[in-house]
Amino acid sequence: MKKTASINNIYISVLFKLVYLFINGYSLKLHISFYSIGYNIHMFSYFTVLSNFLCFIVISAFLVRVFYQSVSSIKTKNKFDYDSLFSTKYKFVNGMALMSILLTFLLFHFVIARYKYAIAAKGVLALPPKDLYAHYLVPFLFTLDWVLFTPKKGYSNITPLLWLLYPLTYFISILIRAFLLPSQSIFKLNTFPYFFFNIHKMGINKFILYIVLIMIAFLVVGYTIFGIEKYLSKKYSFLK
Repeated sequence: MKKTASINNIYISVLFKLVYLFINGYSLKLHISFYSIGYNIHMFSYFTVLSNFLCFIVISAFLVRVFYQSVSSIKTKNKFDYDSLFSTKYKFVNGMALMSILLTFLLFHFVIARYKYAIAAKGVLALPPKDLYAHYLVPFLFTLDWVLFTPKKGYSNITPLLWLLYPLTYFISILIRAFLLPSQSIFKLNTFPYFFFNIHKMGINKFILYIVLIMIAFLVVGYTIFGIEKYLSKKYSFLK
């Protein structure tokens, strides 16, 4: 049997991903309103919500590919090609989403929740449901899906650097939105979702320092994923 650091069982993988989509979908539901467009636009200015949504799209895209390949295999009477589901593009976006969702957990657990909810005294389960789902359950399950079902090969030494395109695009879009739109713009699109974006209050030097530190944090998480991938691919094999 060929060694592989992932479980190559399409049925288990699909079942796990369906459960994940249900939980992630519920998490997103907790962050949106069916009655206020402005509220939804505001919520989707937060990196956490966008990262939850990115993970939802990644898993959904995988399941769509499974469906189409299954139909194609039935029509052509060819064997279902499990490995082809993990294209280079898919694994790249999957890793980028993993980096992003892990950082949302780390920043929330070790920084935000410490002063906002005092979880050290009350415990994680005392958090509001939307924070518990978005910052803990969704990141944990997405990471578990990567560990169990994603083949551990394909990342290059510069892949974590390329993953920075996602947070950089987010940062730039927020700044463009905040500075180019008029002060009375609809849905308050000119507001800053996080304090470290507010150059007016912090000044340019502090703003640059925060952005640099955050990008370094992304790199650390990205290269940790890269290192874990290399380790798992060499040391472990999972059942087919």
